[in-house]
Amino acid sequence: MPMIRMICAAAGFAAICLTSAAAGAKGLDTPTLVAMCNNTDPTKPNNASECIAYLRGVYEGGTVAFFLGQDKVLFCPKQPIQQSNELRAAFLRYVRDHPDKQTNDPAFVAVKAFTDTYPCNNATPR
Repeated sequence: MPMIRMICAAAGFAAICLTSAAAGAKGLDTPTLVAMCNNTDPTKPNNASECIAYLRGVYEGGTVAFFLGQDKVLFCPKQPIQQSNELRAAFLRYVRDHPDKQTNDPAFVAVKAFTDTYPCNNATPR
């Protein structure tokens, strides 16, 4: 596995942990992540960055899982994801289109958003 993917996975995991800690002792829920992604709290200007770090961590984790032996690829964008704002847009679009998912775990919702946005047809991840 290329070293950069391992580093990204580690960084993504760290971002998830830090973002969850920032959300409070009870952990991060989907409505809180949506608010962070929308950056609706002017007293917390880093919310958008924390949102993107969390979503990038979920995305990289899903990609690394395949390389570590998971049976199938989860996400298959047509081009490599260059801008993490693409992930934020996919997540917010999914939550907008599926408001009933707001009670689900935010990582699950993000994975579902990415699998819907970047479906695989026996492809390899980018």
